[in-house]
Amino acid sequence: MKPVTLTETAEVFGDTPDVRLLWQSEQIKAIYADIIQALNERTPLLKVIADAGTGKTLLCRKMFFSLKAHASRYDVDLLPYPAIEATELKIRLAGLSDSRHSVILIDEAQAVSNDALLVISKHLAKNDNLSLLMFGQPLLEERLATAKLARLSEILQKCYHLRALTREETEQYILARLALAGFTPEGEWLSTKVIESIYSLSHGVPRVINTLMRRSAAIASQSEAAGIELAHLQQASNTLELQYV
Repeated sequence: MKPVTLTETAEVFGDTPDVRLLWQSEQIKAIYADIIQALNERTPLLKVIADAGTGKTLLCRKMFFSLKAHASRYDVDLLPYPAIEATELKIRLAGLSDSRHSVILIDEAQAVSNDALLVISKHLAKNDNLSLLMFGQPLLEERLATAKLARLSEILQKCYHLRALTREETEQYILARLALAGFTPEGEWLSTKVIESIYSLSHGVPRVINTLMRRSAAIASQSEAAGIELAHLQQASNTLELQYV
């Protein structure tokens, strides 16, 4: 049986967002397809709401690169960090194309200042050729519901919720990532009990799944084990202060 190695798990279960590792789950496919349709219909405001670690940043990057690949149709701008001043945003908005459909993507949008959001709302209200795609945590919805940002609530919009993975999706996610490394688990390399425990500890949150897999594999490799065992997973979870549910 093939021993556990770090190289087969570190890259595919890393923390750095890499669109090549985006697992095309049914919900990701559905959200992606609906966003494309909404953009085709020139919907001004689109929101993707998700808890931390559930994959919204990867989906944001995927949308950005997909739209950018159609440069003749879309003028795309990505704001990966929300700390942008209203004055800088005005300059970037002024530089958008008049002939193409302009799309602005904002990651971690729940942290964007009110002033910056109000600048965007003004442009959305007067520009039929502009769409804003916001990716944020649930706090974003709470902020947009406040009186200060009431102008945004008046704009035609669609909202999507990206949930954590189910038990079955967790197993599919893990196997899909291992397959990207050219590795197919055999025998007890990754038992059903271990997968069940990963799901229980992670609550189906991909970022936590990645960390558990990466650290468990490292511990298993150091002990020269033939696979990831429950003891390795428990040791890895102890460093994260996770508890079984």
